[in-house]
Amino acid sequence: MTSRPTETEIKRYGIDVAWKRKLVYRDQKDKNYTLKYHYLPENNPWINLSTQLSYSKTIQNDMRPKEASSVFGSSLGNQSWIAYSDLTFDINNTSTFNIKSTRHELLFGLQWLKNTRNTLMYDKSKVRKADYNYGYFQPYYMPSGRQYTQAFYLQDQIKWQNFLFTGGIRYDHINNIGQKNLAPRYNDISAGHDYSQKNYNGWSYYLGLKYDANHYLSLFTNFSRTWRAPVIDEQYETQFKQSSVPATSLNLEKEMINQTRGGGIVTLNNLFQEDDAFQFRVTYFYHRGKNEIFKTRGVNCVGNAADTNNNGCPKIIGNYRNLPGYVIQGAELEAYYQSTYLFGELTYSYVKGKRDTSPRNPWSKTSTWIAEIPPRKATATLGFNVPKYYLTVGWRAEFVRRQDRSPSSGDPKASYWSLPASRGYSLHNLFLSWSPAKIKGMNVKITVDNLFNRAYNPYLGELASGTGRNIKFSLSQKF
Repeated sequence: MTSRPTETEIKRYGIDVAWKRKLVYRDQKDKNYTLKYHYLPENNPWINLSTQLSYSKTIQNDMRPKEASSVFGSSLGNQSWIAYSDLTFDINNTSTFNIKSTRHELLFGLQWLKNTRNTLMYDKSKVRKADYNYGYFQPYYMPSGRQYTQAFYLQDQIKWQNFLFTGGIRYDHINNIGQKNLAPRYNDISAGHDYSQKNYNGWSYYLGLKYDANHYLSLFTNFSRTWRAPVIDEQYETQFKQSSVPATSLNLEKEMINQTRGGGIVTLNNLFQEDDAFQFRVTYFYHRGKNEIFKTRGVNCVGNAADTNNNGCPKIIGNYRNLPGYVIQGAELEAYYQSTYLFGELTYSYVKGKRDTSPRNPWSKTSTWIAEIPPRKATATLGFNVPKYYLTVGWRAEFVRRQDRSPSSGDPKASYWSLPASRGYSLHNLFLSWSPAKIKGMNVKITVDNLFNRAYNPYLGELASGTGRNIKFSLSQKF
């Protein structure tokens, strides 16, 4: 639903029709089917075969009331028919064997995927225009097309003494095939509207190491290098010829990311009393991305690197391009305690992310914050169990820092890619779970979220208000 009707609209149409003009009737259907086969012969460690065939489809049909205006071309028109489907086949085998003093678990698999997107909309404002196919055409921002993926993967997990080493490789070959738009306005080769096939291929790698120093300390580290191809939207989105970026984006390179992770786990049993357990986990991660696939907006070419005027840029420029790169890094601290009567948890997470340049100017020398990075967050949980009555009661709190890191801090013109800053806040919740001993299988749960009815705006919610005090009750019975 768009914004509420104005007083002028209410006077003109009446309140009922004025509201209907703002509404969309959506009929959405989801289908999912999965067929699995597993072959595991006895006394044969070389064969553990699994196959899976899955199919999913989402159909979404939107219709606006006949009283609606005709200015919805950028939001699926007056009526739309959208269908997405995925067909996936996977076959893999796991073999276990020994080589001298090492224990191996070898996984080998093949995978095939097909993603299909069919889109069509009706825009009644274009019903008399031949270049818009008289109102029936694919949304230029939601093109139709297919993506095929063929892949094989190999992973070996090697156990030697207190070390566990994991190495894996994967090869993907991806074919993107666009579908020409029914509207000649978005099917003009002179404007760079090229819906032909584009192929991508490459290797991905994974290396991991875990070391159990003793019965209470474990250390781990891993490194991976992966990539992704553009999706159909990114490859084949267009605009009309007179726009500054009218073309499809067949010149896109694949996006790469290197991920490094390391940390340790301390596990202590019988720490304060018999049968209790304490665990502390620390993790650090560092992600380096390159060739990020991003929309072309702002500075359109290197000739305008100084951000003065795009008039000197080529006339045919793709809707998407590759930005130089970014870094996302952070740390997580987690502590857990569990005993017969008492349990608790403390967590802390910190993430920061920066692009090498501005999202609107790949040739700038100023780094900018990534808007979608969440703020710092800490949580605390404390509760107790009464085993005799199968009762659990507890308190949980969330403490969230303000988020004011914005791309516009480095580039004031990048406000389009920024999100509204949010204030820090804390939330307190209570929970209770009880299973009456005399009624087998019954469970009663009561939760109170935002106990103090705190007003807050979660980051990434674009200043939408968070949920106020919310009391929930559930009763379940297992038979």
